[in-house]
Amino acid sequence: MIYPQPIENAISKIESLFSEDSLPNWEDNYIISRRSLALLLLQKDPNLWQLLQQDQTRSQEVEIILTTTQNQLGESLCSAIAQTRHQQARNLEKVVLTEPDQEKTLFTEKLHQITVNPLTGFPILLIILYYGVYKFVGEFGAGTLVDLIETFFEEQINPVVNQVTALIFPWQPLQDLIANDYGIITLGIRYATAIVLPVVATFFLMFSLL
Repeated sequence: MIYPQPIENAISKIESLFSEDSLPNWEDNYIISRRSLALLLLQKDPNLWQLLQQDQTRSQEVEIILTTTQNQLGESLCSAIAQTRHQQARNLEKVVLTEPDQEKTLFTEKLHQITVNPLTGFPILLIILYYGVYKFVGEFGAGTLVDLIETFFEEQINPVVNQVTALIFPWQPLQDLIANDYGIITLGIRYATAIVLPVVATFFLMFSLL
């Protein structure tokens, strides 16, 4: 990877300060290359910098190189090195990836931009909370749908269940268990279908749309 010229000059100068035999030992006696060493010192790697402090002469020379390079760039060395690496990564990405057609992503990208922008995002949030959660889930799901399904059960399902249960099971406690006011079908299934289902269905439909 090629860095801006001031950084490349600094790398060369730091490399010249170290011979292959004088490189600091890394963990487990692993020796890094002189270029890697120079880049780490330019970024003031704490471990290597601590090792470098043991050699006052080289430490002062590296300090001078860092200060000179910093003045030439006019920005942080760490920032300049990171930006160069990020740019290289973007260049590699462009080579190996194919971007989708811009027309196909235009709507979703515009939608993304207006929803993440605080000026437009918060009003959209309020609209979604009012119409999506309060109106759709609260009034329509927990109100209109619940009433419709409850009415259907009370007028169409429960009378039939009560009649059939009375014909099949002559014993009153068994009839009450299945039908009548607190039966498994007439109350349990009715509540699960008429009250729980509409609220859960509308909520998760709204959630999936979001």
